[in-house]
Amino acid sequence: MISCLRDTKSVELRDHAMILLMAVYGLRVGDVVSLQLADVDFAQQILTVARRKNVVAQRFPLNRETLQTLRKYIDSARPPSNCPALFTTFVAPYQQLRTATVYQRVRRLFINNGIDSLRKGPHALRHACANRLMKRGTCVREIAAFLGHADTNTVREYARYDDKALRKIAEFSLEGLL
Repeated sequence: MISCLRDTKSVELRDHAMILLMAVYGLRVGDVVSLQLADVDFAQQILTVARRKNVVAQRFPLNRETLQTLRKYIDSARPPSNCPALFTTFVAPYQQLRTATVYQRVRRLFINNGIDSLRKGPHALRHACANRLMKRGTCVREIAAFLGHADTNTVREYARYDDKALRKIAEFSLEGLL
């Protein structure tokens, strides 16, 4: 999906940045649209996310690709505006993107690229992030913390069809009960 974005159009640069944030950091669509310009610290290479669902602020080190993509989007694609939102519309008056707009953009990318997925929206990228972390052997507690979950039980949903991950969760779930 990311490779299809040529980054030649402003909308492609914006989509690229948003998709990286959802796929690499597991951000929810609400977290992405709520990001402010001030949440990206290029000097320290840190992204601060005020998780809307559980009202917790998390700080993430930005990887090189995400950092470069965000810089390129801000410098050459984001309209000059007083709007504090990181991701804005491209038509004046510039405003924070709506979650429905992000959903439609991501869904269109899933469909246009023929990506086979039960869900074809932004949350599918969050699931992919969680599954990637599980396959790397990250423990359930760390995945839950990374995704901003207060409870490890929620992570079980992401491992629903992954036998290896289900075994890890089963082992984790029995911990302290025996």
